Amino acid sequence: TILGNIKKDISNESNSAFIEAAELISKANRVFIVGFRTFSGFASSFGVMLSCIRPGVLVIGNHQPLVDCLIDLNDEDVMIAISFQRYSSDTTFAVEMARDAKCKVIAITDSYIAPIGQGAETIIVNSIENLSFFNFYTSFVMNMEIIIALVSKRNKELNESRLMKMEGYLERTGQY
Repeated sequence: TILGNIKKDISNESNSAFIEAAELISKANRVFIVGFRTFSGFASSFGVMLSCIRPGVLVIGNHQPLVDCLIDLNDEDVMIAISFQRYSSDTTFAVEMARDAKCKVIAITDSYIAPIGQGAETIIVNSIENLSFFNFYTSFVMNMEIIIALVSKRNKELNESRLMKMEGYLERTGQY
C-alpha cells in the first residue's frame, strides 16, 4: 500500500503542481500554512521547515483564532491549506477568506474535488489509502519535503545565509 500510494503521487502531472507551488511560495510576501485537527501538527512541521529557508511564514492551527489570524490576508500572500477526507470546516473557511482577499491558495489534499481545492491556484493530490482505519500520510510528508526542496533551490544564497545565522543562534542557546 505504501509504495503504491507513493508511485501514484509521483507523476509528470504532479511535477507541474510542485513547481507552481514552489514558485508561488517563493514570490509571496507572506505564507500562511493552515491545518486543523490531525493536520495541525503537519502544518506546524511544514512551517518550521519552510521558515528555515524564507521569512514571513505563519502557521494557523488548532490553537489560534482563525479569523483574527487571517483578517489581513491580501493578494501578495499565499495560503497553503492542508485538509484530507473528512475535511475540516475551519480549513475550508480559511480558504474562503483567502479567496475573498485574492490571496493565492495551494491546496494539499486527497482529491481534485476536495472543498479546499475550489479556486486554488494549484492542487497537490496525495494518496491516503491504508489498510487500517486511519489514513496513510507518508506520501503527504514526501510531497511536503519536495515542495521545501524546490523552494530552497530557488533562493539558495539567501537560504544558506539564513541557515548559517540560525545555526549560530541555536548553538548559543544550546538547543543543538
